[in-house]
Amino acid sequence: MNRQQLQDICSDLGIKILFKNGCIKEDKGGYYPSYNQIEKENDGWYYSFMNSETRPRPEREEVKQFKDEKEAIKYFFIKLLDEYFLHDISRTPVADVNSVRELEQFFHSIGVPDEYYSCSVIRPQEMYGEIIDDKMRVNYIDKNNQKKFSSPLVDIKKGFTALSRITYRLYLIKELEKQYLKRKMLTESFTDDDILVFLM
Repeated sequence: MNRQQLQDICSDLGIKILFKNGCIKEDKGGYYPSYNQIEKENDGWYYSFMNSETRPRPEREEVKQFKDEKEAIKYFFIKLLDEYFLHDISRTPVADVNSVRELEQFFHSIGVPDEYYSCSVIRPQEMYGEIIDDKMRVNYIDKNNQKKFSSPLVDIKKGFTALSRITYRLYLIKELEKQYLKRKMLTESFTDDDILVFLM
């Protein structure tokens, strides 16, 4: 992802960002806000969350280094999406279900298609609820049909809840990806690693 794509998509979403002296950061306005940023330092780019609660100066947290500007920009964008979707995620109900059928009905009620989840068939870039007796393990299946992330085994009811929560996040980022690929504002899909940053 390059600077122009970041600027165009953020503008389309209503996310304000600033470009200044080798630094790209959120422009939140208000009094002393915390914000995400990336900045060029020596031979690399660094992402950090600037925590303004640690006054008098914001402290850098969650620091991550990138050799490539485009990778840093993409990571920064995914972190912005996490905040952008926070309201959607917080007001979307979590499944309180006891069966796969009830889970399917829940997802249908909130508009999440079954391409993003399954409890029976492993497919690329989906959440897979692996049921073992009365327990469940929640897995993210990557583009190569491999388990890229697996949760511990939990009680099946808790598993359904976790599966619904993470599947909704997957739905949000993949639908956004589809929209901006179609409009040619994105030129490549998110990688499995990109998606996991958003899911976790």
